[in-house]
Amino acid sequence: MKIVYEISSCPWKDSVEDISVSNLDDGGDIFLAIYDGSSGLSAKCSLVLQTMLLRIRYGGMSGDMEMIKKYVLLWYARYLRGEVPDSLQKRLYARTAGSPDGARIDPVVPFEFREVPFHPSVHGDARARSDGFVPEISGGVMAIDRLRAGDACPAGVDFHCSSILEDVLGGRGNFFDDLRVARLMKSDCVPPCRENATKLAKEAMWKFRSSVNYKASLMYSTSDLIHDDKTKARHEKLKQ
Repeated sequence: MKIVYEISSCPWKDSVEDISVSNLDDGGDIFLAIYDGSSGLSAKCSLVLQTMLLRIRYGGMSGDMEMIKKYVLLWYARYLRGEVPDSLQKRLYARTAGSPDGARIDPVVPFEFREVPFHPSVHGDARARSDGFVPEISGGVMAIDRLRAGDACPAGVDFHCSSILEDVLGGRGNFFDDLRVARLMKSDCVPPCRENATKLAKEAMWKFRSSVNYKASLMYSTSDLIHDDKTKARHEKLKQ
């Protein structure tokens, strides 16, 4: 639960939308180098990437597996680059400026990407607080008899992990008619049936609820980093 607390407390989101695995030869040579330890990265940096590659081996939704591959390539490039760009360093510092955490940081001293996860404004501060916010479970996990209704997080309930839409549609006989009246099913490509009504409802829930993320972007563009001359030069040298 402390890990969940630390991850959910992070105020940043890290986009990989502009990274293409196929454009990098499926990342095959990079993934292999990470696997066998010949990537030229430190042991700790390699371990972070290896854990993501290990997660892929467990399988899951194809989109999620593709996303993890992109994160491996992104952080591989960041670790190769080493030093954090000034623009990101200033944004990280701005999150902690004026706070006790910010007081221990010198905004002028450069630091590397391997240090970013431990920065107070990323995971460092939440990790320091997690002991006080997440109490130990006396007797271990087996001591928990059952979850209470108050333990449920409404924001985490969607059609991926529950039958909420089927329950709603099943309990509302007029939902199908509402969609037709709203002219959402007027197209010839969308035959008026309950299956398509459920599909539209899922798309609406994903677009306006489940996929919404108001966290600040860690970096505004990742493609520039992937194709950065400094990063590419180091990668080509490792391949020789």
